[in-house]
Amino acid sequence: MPSGVRGGAHIDIWTDARDRIARAPSSMSVIWQRALAVGLFTAMGAVLAVLVTRLGVHRSVERRRLEQWTRDWALTEPGWTRRTA
Repeated sequence: MPSGVRGGAHIDIWTDARDRIARAPSSMSVIWQRALAVGLFTAMGAVLAVLVTRLGVHRSVERRRLEQWTRDWALTEPGWTRRTA
């Protein structure tokens, strides 16, 4: 019982499925705020996951491309520069 309530006053009491006293349900504005926050953070997480994956794939492809270029240049350079390895 909240303090300051006079005797005989009517108050709302919320209970759960087991008839235990529970807090009053959230208002619609609080529900919408939480839903929007969860949706926003989920979308941001998905975008972040895509960007991190793209960065990893890009680095892997770039590393392989540079390794191939190094191998090809090792075969080509001696003919162009007349140097021997």
